[in-house]
Amino acid sequence: MTSAVAQTAKAFTITHCRHCGGQELTWATSIVNRSDVQQGRLTTRDVECMFYLGCDTCSETLAMFSADRLADVVNARMVEPRAAAEAQQEAACQGIPGTSFQRLNALANQGE
Repeated sequence: MTSAVAQTAKAFTITHCRHCGGQELTWATSIVNRSDVQQGRLTTRDVECMFYLGCDTCSETLAMFSADRLADVVNARMVEPRAAAEAQQEAACQGIPGTSFQRLNALANQGE
């Protein structure tokens, strides 16, 4: 994971407010105008979705990041188990003689 993705993923481990110690935390979203375009004339490229983790007790903002960064975290978490499963499958096949991909391809090509 990149450092930005890792930093965003760290927000999901927050269990209490660093300001008041409260454990009632809530995720919320907001659409933010990132351009000089006036309200009513905005297009999708002029706005950005932001995610906030806030404390319900004292209203402290504990984490804030864009929807794009959240998508990066979700995608990174999907890749990790897939890569681990592929590595495990490859390791299981390495101990069996004649089951390498090159060997299997060679055997398949011989039958053509």
